[in-house]
Amino acid sequence: MSTVSYSPAIMCILFFLAFFSASSVHVNGEEGIEFIKKTCNQTLDYSFCLTTLQADNRSSHANLTGLDVIAMEMGVKNATSTLSYISKLLKQKTDPYTKACLKDCNELYSSSIDSFKSGIENLGAKRYDDVNVDISAAMTNVDTCETGFTDGNGGASPLTKQNQNLMNIGSLTLAILKLIAEP
Repeated sequence: MSTVSYSPAIMCILFFLAFFSASSVHVNGEEGIEFIKKTCNQTLDYSFCLTTLQADNRSSHANLTGLDVIAMEMGVKNATSTLSYISKLLKQKTDPYTKACLKDCNELYSSSIDSFKSGIENLGAKRYDDVNVDISAAMTNVDTCETGFTDGNGGASPLTKQNQNLMNIGSLTLAILKLIAEP
């Protein structure tokens, strides 16, 4: 018995065609803005949701799956930016404990990037439980990064703002996922 295999490029093209065209709801233009508002009304932080999704022009033409992919892509961008910031902090003179925490956060953020990317793949395959696990893992990593600073010496984390932003993106992603997965 032979198996059929598809190149990653073809799979990517098919996914993005589905991303922008196939859905129970297809939106564009002014309808898209209203769709985003309606979606954000069902999340924990309406303002964050609206600001985040409207920052990407594709949002006004995306369905729920598309909005979730956009949110996860923003998670990747946010975590990548934070990794650069961590590298910058590691080059500065810091105490040994802070340096150790930053090294831990570096690994945790690298893992979070992988989790968001995996979430995008799993969403395309409609493996919603796996997406939930991926994004929850990314959020746990961020929480571990933040608490690492306060657990040892009571010091303040230099990454609190970045950690909170990625937690918010993770929460947004899970809220949209819940809307997608509902029957």
